[in-house]
Amino acid sequence: MIRVKTFLLILFAATISACGIGASSSTSSPSTPESRANAGEELFMRYCATCHGESASGNGPASASLKQPPANLRQIATRNSGTFIAHDVAAYIDGRSRVMAHGSPEMPIWGRKLDDRTEKIAEETKLAPGSIYLIVEYLRSIQE
Repeated sequence: MIRVKTFLLILFAATISACGIGASSSTSSPSTPESRANAGEELFMRYCATCHGESASGNGPASASLKQPPANLRQIATRNSGTFIAHDVAAYIDGRSRVMAHGSPEMPIWGRKLDDRTEKIAEETKLAPGSIYLIVEYLRSIQE
């Protein structure tokens, strides 16, 4: 019972902090792989580190209250024969692919909250990379 209350309290805190994700809109998107990874790291720390840990190794403060520990996100490519498939990783974040190890949808589905690909950059018609894309770029950059 205490594990459930602890998990719900942490999930509530994460949800409260998530409410501010769309508050500031930038007129430009990160243009280099390094700047995209840095922007993704900031988002990861805000929305994912509670469960996956600041190092993305699956040891966040909420991990003890989950049925199974969160995945070590530093080893996505290793678990996939050395290949990091960005589309698949994005699908886990936005909820198109279910995280079966959780048993129930304990991982917050950030798809609607983080997917801002329709935001235009200044007067251009190009689409800004979404927040999910930035997190994926960060995860790509930390593969072991």
